[in-house]
Amino acid sequence: MNKQTYLKNITKSGTYPKILLSGYVNVPNTNEHFKRCATEWIMYVVEHGHMIICEDDQTYDLHAGDVIVFTPGRTHWGIRQNSDVSYFYIHFSWKGLEEEQLSNEEYILYMQTIVNNTLENGENIDTDDINDAMENIFLVPKFSHPTPANYTEILTLINKILLERKNGFLNHTVIENGILHIILTLINRINFEKNMHITFNNDFIPELIIYLRNNIKEKITSTTLEKEMNHSFDYMNRVFHKTIGITIFKYLLKLRLEESKKLLNASHLSIADIAEQTGFCNAYYFSSVFKKNEGITPGNYRKESR
Repeated sequence: MNKQTYLKNITKSGTYPKILLSGYVNVPNTNEHFKRCATEWIMYVVEHGHMIICEDDQTYDLHAGDVIVFTPGRTHWGIRQNSDVSYFYIHFSWKGLEEEQLSNEEYILYMQTIVNNTLENGENIDTDDINDAMENIFLVPKFSHPTPANYTEILTLINKILLERKNGFLNHTVIENGILHIILTLINRINFEKNMHITFNNDFIPELIIYLRNNIKEKITSTTLEKEMNHSFDYMNRVFHKTIGITIFKYLLKLRLEESKKLLNASHLSIADIAEQTGFCNAYYFSSVFKKNEGITPGNYRKESR
């Protein structure tokens, strides 16, 4: 199983990279990068040409449009190429940034786990909760090739860093560090969307989850969801399963069972009333489903939880 190296920020949100050095290099034909073992992270964004750089036992064939981040404590060096090359470089430190090896399947599972944890822990989840879950996803690929549009955006941001550094205006270091954080976050988002095949900002999933939570006691069918979401149910179910890890109706059942357990524990409602309030057609069906999933009847669950 092929694995890719990612840069993962293991600290809490609110920490930022700190630029130590930045600039632009143009190496005429031929080029061969010198050997060094740096103590900081180093990002290269190749503007033109071709060069090959090794880092320990890994070789990277770099062309225009490529972005790579070299790891502190590792030795990297170049292999002579009959080509000129030009690239931007940014040396930076960032406490809490570390490498992680993930296959594509592991990457997607990591994404799903973060989203699922947010959905499971939210009492009254809304779109902001989904967006907050996305904010916790920070896995920047060590080596990437952004789309032309994204690459152009990255170049614009890097030139802004160089301009701030050159002019030395008030708070320029804060602005430079913030722009670098934006660049890394942009690369993170590009890779996320490429792997998940979904742009969450334009997706129906947050709205669908809110609808399910707010209408838990109502009869919800595939036809109901198609009318509410303006998408075919098959499409929604496929995307939902790929993103969240379970089907829409399994997720709805999970919501109903969690709500029923709260009512069993904190209220004196009858089993029939709880069944009605959580969207089950009758008390018998509720009890059957509850026992199948929880391994205990609703009545016994109430006794044990008090």
